Amino acid sequence: MNFLNALKGSDVDDNKGRISLGMNPIRNLQFAPPAITDGRVTVAPPLDVIEDGCKLWKSTLVGHFVGQKLPYLVVNSIAKRIWGSYGLSEVLSSDNGFFLFTFDSVDHATNVMERAPWHMANRPLVLKC
Repeated sequence: MNFLNALKGSDVDDNKGRISLGMNPIRNLQFAPPAITDGRVTVAPPLDVIEDGCKLWKSTLVGHFVGQKLPYLVVNSIAKRIWGSYGLSEVLSSDNGFFLFTFDSVDHATNVMERAPWHMANRPLVLKC
């Protein structure tokens, strides 16, 4: 399914200030209106969105290298070699130098955290849950 197909259908107000964009049961996008508090614009997503996000990322660790960022291919190769037995399933990177290490279970991610500190290519890696 592509993005345009997800948006097909009419906008529906759910009487809670949220507008559902599209009626596709697979991708039900919702708009959470912003609020201005003390001059700051904030958005409070619905609780179910937060809970779903927590479930999705609960076995993922976020990492950042102290000093210069390592290339993704280097980090991916080293991480799979040292954490493959811990159930590492995916390595992602962001443009701002953060890496996401997804494990097949929360227990495996916890085991990696408990065995810190970690280094890759002689650079310290700071990990957070």
